[in-house]
Amino acid sequence: MNLKHIASGLILAIATSNASSATLEEAKAAVEAARQSGFYWLHTDKLLENAQQAQINKDTDKMNEFIEQVMTQATGALAQAEAAKTVGPTF
Repeated sequence: MNLKHIASGLILAIATSNASSATLEEAKAAVEAARQSGFYWLHTDKLLENAQQAQINKDTDKMNEFIEQVMTQATGALAQAEAAKTVGPTF
């Protein structure tokens, strides 16, 4: 599938839902889309690992907090990738 379609779908899904209600699977998909965009943010993996560990420990509040941070970073990475498409010199 085309990266443009993946990113567009992910951005639309994030825009129509509350980031705090995102699931761990949605966070993993967002991380993968950000990774494929070429503008992946470095701390996102650690945050995703923390969310997974919180799920194992059955700490729902912490898990949701980490997922929200993951979604914020993934959304930022995708927005950065979109902005980079139109970057050019200003004369």
